[in-house]
Amino acid sequence: MYKAFSALSRRHLSPIIYAPATRALAAPISLSFPGILKHCSISMSAHAKSALSINAILDASGVTKHGALLEETFEEKERAELQVIYDQEMKTLKAAAFPILTSTGYKSWGSPNLTEKDVQIEPVNGALTNLVFKCTHNREAAQREKILLRIFGTGTDNFFSRKDEMALFAALSGAGINQARLLNSFENGRCEVYLNSYVTILPEAVKDPAIQDTVARKMRQLHTLQLEDCPASRKTGFLWKTLWAWYDYASTVCTDSSFKEANLAMLRNEIEWLEKKLKIEEIVKSPEVFGHNDLQYGNIMRNKEPPYDLCFIDFEYAGYVPRGFDFAHFFAEFAADYSGCNTEAHILDYVNRSPSLSTRYSFYRSYLEGGPVYPGSDEADEKKVIEIPDEELYKFDEEVRTYTLLNHIYWGLWGLIQATTSTIEFNFVEYGMQRFRQYHIDKEELDWFAKEKALTPNENEWVLRK
Repeated sequence: MYKAFSALSRRHLSPIIYAPATRALAAPISLSFPGILKHCSISMSAHAKSALSINAILDASGVTKHGALLEETFEEKERAELQVIYDQEMKTLKAAAFPILTSTGYKSWGSPNLTEKDVQIEPVNGALTNLVFKCTHNREAAQREKILLRIFGTGTDNFFSRKDEMALFAALSGAGINQARLLNSFENGRCEVYLNSYVTILPEAVKDPAIQDTVARKMRQLHTLQLEDCPASRKTGFLWKTLWAWYDYASTVCTDSSFKEANLAMLRNEIEWLEKKLKIEEIVKSPEVFGHNDLQYGNIMRNKEPPYDLCFIDFEYAGYVPRGFDFAHFFAEFAADYSGCNTEAHILDYVNRSPSLSTRYSFYRSYLEGGPVYPGSDEADEKKVIEIPDEELYKFDEEVRTYTLLNHIYWGLWGLIQATTSTIEFNFVEYGMQRFRQYHIDKEELDWFAKEKALTPNENEWVLRK
C-alpha cells in the first residue's frame, strides 16, 4: 500500500538488463562516509552471493518531511525557502548513498571517474511502507544501469522480520518471479535492479477487463508456485501468527485517545470468533497457496515495450495463506486511490469503486482457466478452456468475501501500528478505521453469517458492533 513525497500507494518498480559482477572479498572493507551514513563495513550477503551486504544506515527523514511540506505549501516565498532546505536534504542523502550505489556491481557505477555530481536521485511516489528512490548518472550505460534505492520505513520491523523478508526476496528472484533483483543491501534498505521499461498501472486501470484477465492468470501462476528456500515464518500458519502478533503489538502501542474508536479489547473477541469460523469450523474451504498478499494497482507494473507484459512487485508481505485472502485484498484495494493529495489519499471509496459481482465472476473464470506457470509450480504449461458453472463461481465468491473480513482486520491493524511509527504523510489511523467499519458492512452481507445470526437470539455473541 510510495507516498512519502506526494500522494501514495503501497509500492514500486524495475527488468534484468545487466548482471552485476560477483565481488569476492578477501576480508571485510571498512569505509568512512560523510553526511548521514554511519561508519560501515562490507561483506558478502548470505542471500545473494553476487550482492554485497553493507553495514550502514541511511536517513531520509529530512527529505520526507520537507518534501511533504513543499506539497502542502502554496505561498511563493515560503515554498522557495522550503525548496532550498529540501534540495540540501537531497544533496546530503546523495552524498551518503553514493558509496552504496557504487558498490552495486554495475560496471558504470563502479567507474573511478564517477563523482557525486554525476548522480541524480529522485523520489518515487506512492509507497506506504518504504521510501523509494530512482538513481541514475550521466555517464555511459546510464539508461540500462538505473538503480532502485529502497530505504525501509521507520518501524516496519514491527510487521515482519527483515532477515526473513530478504531471504524471501532472494528466493523469489532465484525462482524468476521477482524481477526487481537484488544488487546489494545495507542495514535499513537495499538496492534493486530498476525496471526500465515498466511503469506502475494507474488506479483506474484495474477496471480494465484485459488487465484483470492478465492479473488473474498471473495470480494463478503465483498460487501454484512451490517455492524452494521459502523462510519457515512464511509457510503454513503465517497469516494467523502474523495477525495475532500485530494485534498484540497494537494493544501495547495504540493506547492514546486517537485509537479509542478501534476498541481493541472487543476486537480480540472478533478475531477469536473469526479464527474459530475459518480454522476450526471451516465455514468456507480455501486451499493454501503462495500469495502476494498486498496485490493492488501500485504493485502491478506494465511493460511499455513488447511483449507489453505485466509483472507483480513488492513481495514484502508474501507467504503461504488461504487463497481467499489474496483475492480479498486485491478486490478490497479497488476502493483505494493513493495518488491523490495528502489529505485525501487515505480515503477508501467502497461504494463507488468496489468490483461488481460480474467483475468478480469474470476474474474467477480467468483465474481458473490458468495459463503459463512459473518454474517449480505443479500445473501444466498451457491455458485451460473449461466451463465453470455459476454454482462454483458462487462458492468461490463466498470464499473470497468471507476472507475479506480477515483482510479488513489484518490491514486495519496495519494502519493503526503504522500511525505510531511511520514518518510518511498519510492518515493511517483513519485508513485502519475505514477497514474496521467496512468489516461490519461486509460481514452483514455474507449469506452464511445471515443464516447463523437468524438462529442466534443472543446479540452479545456478535461483538464489536457498529
